[in-house]
Amino acid sequence: MLFACGRPDDLSTGVKLLPVELQELSGMVAVNPDVLACVQDEKGSVFFVDLKDRQRLSSKPFGPAGDYEGIAATPDGLWVLRSDGALLRLVADGSQLKIRNTYMMPFKGEFEGLCFDAARQRLLVLPKGPIDGKRREKARRRILGFDLVNMVPMEKPVMTLKVEKVEEQIEDRDLYAPRRTTKKGNLRVDIRLLGSELLVLPGGDLLLLSPKDGLLVRVNQDGDVVATSEIDTELLPQPESMALLPDGRLLIGSEGRGGLALIAVVDLPEQPQ
Repeated sequence: MLFACGRPDDLSTGVKLLPVELQELSGMVAVNPDVLACVQDEKGSVFFVDLKDRQRLSSKPFGPAGDYEGIAATPDGLWVLRSDGALLRLVADGSQLKIRNTYMMPFKGEFEGLCFDAARQRLLVLPKGPIDGKRREKARRRILGFDLVNMVPMEKPVMTLKVEKVEEQIEDRDLYAPRRTTKKGNLRVDIRLLGSELLVLPGGDLLLLSPKDGLLVRVNQDGDVVATSEIDTELLPQPESMALLPDGRLLIGSEGRGGLALIAVVDLPEQPQ
């Protein structure tokens, strides 16, 4: 559920339009209560967006043009995810940022989501879909990890979600999800679960953004679905990114499809009572 909507330059009504430089918005993270650090698909820059002021935006370049898909903030600085699985550790260099280290995830595939798991001192990396080109992967979604203590990719996935099991859990718990009509005329949950972003929520649950399903999926540390909610795809036609503000508000960002990109305040999926 979205808060009252409008077309302002700040977040006072729950929606904020972004400058044209962020039309290809692909990742964002809160660096303080009022500022988001954002990346977009094409430019090697971090864009800083003030959530209160009108269209105020600054940027700091860090590298060449590339397909940048995610950004995370740790106590030591910013990390950026490239679509080929490269993790870029950024550090301040005067008015710019520079790449201190580059690490490659040991899996083949297209990568889209990145977040910081503070409790376990790791980054979580979300492939868009199957990894390593294995046929059995088509029905599985992996969440990968990068160990920030030893600065190495984790060899095994942090979590494996079987799409069929996720559908069954949603069905059994009567949660929201897209459904299809079977040949017998019954409605069955039918999702692709091709994620574009993930977050670690207070308490440890993970939140997955699945744009093609118009769906937010909340799972616990065991990978069990605890809640879901629908995304308003009329307002957010191409949702690619999420950020959690210090006050607990969830933001979803959508690329601009024929217009400006925007971010909106969205309710967190809560477990039914």
